[in-house]
Amino acid sequence: MPPPASRRLWPRLAVAALLLAILLLQVDPVALLHALARPSWAILAAAGGAILGGTLIAAFNSYLLINCHQGIRFRDYLPIYWLAWAAGLLLPGQVGDLVVISSLIRRHEMEWHTSLGRTLVDKAISFLVVSGFAFIGLVGLDQAHLFRWPALSWVEWGGLGVLLALALAGLAARLPRLLAHHAERPGPLGLIARTLREIGAVARLHPARMGINLVLTAARTLIVGGAYWLVFLGTGQAVPPLLETACLASASGLVAYLPISLNGIGTVEWAGVALFGLRGIPAVDVVSSYLLLRLLVMGIALLPAGICYALLRPATPAS
Repeated sequence: MPPPASRRLWPRLAVAALLLAILLLQVDPVALLHALARPSWAILAAAGGAILGGTLIAAFNSYLLINCHQGIRFRDYLPIYWLAWAAGLLLPGQVGDLVVISSLIRRHEMEWHTSLGRTLVDKAISFLVVSGFAFIGLVGLDQAHLFRWPALSWVEWGGLGVLLALALAGLAARLPRLLAHHAERPGPLGLIARTLREIGAVARLHPARMGINLVLTAARTLIVGGAYWLVFLGTGQAVPPLLETACLASASGLVAYLPISLNGIGTVEWAGVALFGLRGIPAVDVVSSYLLLRLLVMGIALLPAGICYALLRPATPAS
């Protein structure tokens, strides 16, 4: 009987292949080949540099929160993060997180709930920042009022955001009392309680680290958006401004959170065609740009992954 991870992997891989195949059938294959060859090597190198820079920022962001008290060096953490990133591109996303967590537990004697809680804080900040960029992009794109946003001013939207932040802060302040009776229990319930308690502790004790993480996440989103902007520029089309491109790329990237296909393959491309199509970029150029960027990401992630694995693998005792 195959393990549960395999049973989850193959249906998502099949959906990803199906969605991508249907999308490729919508464009002229000759035009697609020409579009793939259009960006220069200089453009691709610059886009790859942007992806590399954004990934290093993401690794440092994760390190900021993971290393609250542990004394882990960034040069030791980076191979762990890189291997987790590469694993997440090929397997369901949670597998990459488990690589990070299990490696930290084994090498630095970190508790499961500690690593898991701090990782979830980092992911929550990333999700909120990317969602904010996506929201800005969709509001700017909605010239025909397709999405039926509430008719609120920016001040009113800001007030709602402050109220939501206060509500979350109040919940975080109450978490220790709510979880006190469950944190010492064995089993899944105890792990969940301890993980939530760790999340509350990070929010209370390390707001500066969370603030730095948030600012760097915004910078990373712009830098990765720059990779999209550069590749679109290489197609020869009229490209939206950098900020708008980053926002629309963030909106399409959010689709990858839906547990439909492997790593969002197919779903993200479909969303990109829909969003950038409203800005007048032909589908063939959007598809070619997204495919080139996905290949760049996989190359940058997977080429060093073997080295990272060799660094993380326990040494075999000499016979």
